[in-house]
Amino acid sequence: HAEGIALASAIVPYINPCENSGPEDAKIIYDNMISTERNAPPRFDQVKSALERNYQCLNITCAEVGGLWDSATGSYKEGAGRCSDQFALEEDNTKFTILIAVFGVLLAGSIVLIAYVFSERRVLSSATAKSRDQDRDFNPHVPEIA
Repeated sequence: HAEGIALASAIVPYINPCENSGPEDAKIIYDNMISTERNAPPRFDQVKSALERNYQCLNITCAEVGGLWDSATGSYKEGAGRCSDQFALEEDNTKFTILIAVFGVLLAGSIVLIAYVFSERRVLSSATAKSRDQDRDFNPHVPEIA
């Protein structure tokens, strides 16, 4: 019981400010692990769910936390398996969308830059040709460059 109190005392202050269900989940953890008013043993499923709902806020994933492994059976203990990272999939999709948007902006910027360079080249070559023509008109001995 003392280990549970120590662990819960450490995590409750991090869960409480989390958006959505943070305060309610902090209370679930507190009531199950710390409160002396409760005579029943802690409800593992309630505490586990309360923690898992706040993994994103804590910036951790189900894969990082894992589950309780039973080496005798070679599998997770019943009800203590690794959860699935639904928010991690959403985060990966968001990262992919941002990556595509950045790539699109870079590609569009490159196209604009190339168009600008070519238009400046035409303007410069047109200005150079006009200058040569003016020089030739002024000095007929300037050879024509092909």
